[in-house]
Amino acid sequence: MKHPRLFYSFIFCLFSFLGFSQNLVSTTPTDWFSCTGTATLDATNVDTMSIIWQEIATLPSVIPSGFATATDLCEGSYMVTFSLNGITTTENFNITTPLCIINASISGSYPSDSVTCDGSAQVIPLDGTAPFTYNWIGTTSGATTPTVSNLCPGSYCCLIMDANMCHSDILCIDLLNQTPNGDTLFINGGSSCLPALSSLVVSLEDCSLDYNAVDTAYVTNITLPSNPLDSTLCTWSVVDTLGYIYNYSVYYTYVNSACYELELQLYCYQKSSNIKTLILTQGMYLDYTGIDELPEHQKQLSYVVDLMGRVTTIKPNELMFFVYDDGSIEKVFICHE
Repeated sequence: MKHPRLFYSFIFCLFSFLGFSQNLVSTTPTDWFSCTGTATLDATNVDTMSIIWQEIATLPSVIPSGFATATDLCEGSYMVTFSLNGITTTENFNITTPLCIINASISGSYPSDSVTCDGSAQVIPLDGTAPFTYNWIGTTSGATTPTVSNLCPGSYCCLIMDANMCHSDILCIDLLNQTPNGDTLFINGGSSCLPALSSLVVSLEDCSLDYNAVDTAYVTNITLPSNPLDSTLCTWSVVDTLGYIYNYSVYYTYVNSACYELELQLYCYQKSSNIKTLILTQGMYLDYTGIDELPEHQKQLSYVVDLMGRVTTIKPNELMFFVYDDGSIEKVFICHE
């Protein structure tokens, strides 16, 4: 049989322990960039002067003590310590902000050619609260209007923020890939294998070549990779009607050993002649020259990223970042002749 005095003592301790927990009421900041959150402690049976508010962080912010309400709180984790009926008690709480993203679109017009800066870009908010703030990034840094003009060929990005300081994702547009107006000259350099598994294409701009005078074109040199993640270095020779030879060294990437149709597209927007694009094709069998499996200590290329942070293929005359399977990153610039 349980002793009645011990039983009642247990009940008293239980209710005393449950009474330690206080009600905390908090409000969130109005946006991600302001510290307008608050927290209020139910001060019933609490020694007000014992109340200590503290942010749980490496460098905690200073919050005035001795008050039942803490103000000017940013998003983060906090704790409040107080004396309740003479017993020190601590309660933890979080201040969070709601997701605050607005939707927007971006559009633009291409420059007339590769040397003329008459392009434009425009962003339009699809929701949110006016007025909006526009922050253009990159070569248009400093522009604060929804439309920017007199743009040269390139990539342009903008960030929009509304009256509540909600913002859009970074919006980007590429004003590089305009289709030239004019005829296209196709030259088939022959094929040493049929059928082709697929086409591997590289595009380059060259405004020194007289497209109308091109006579023949063919692959003059090819360097096969030693491993599947490497690229094939290929040299094209273009011969015009006067006997001048133009050489282009480009890289192609592929997955399987097979016959591929290699394609090189040369173009120039501002050419005044009829032909502004030259497309060269030749079938080649691509294979690996090295071992089938890399040594364990040799890192392997996982993917390639451009300056905008987008996953891309290996491209000549562009600064790229090679990301390897061991987590290392290598800055690479491949120059073609």
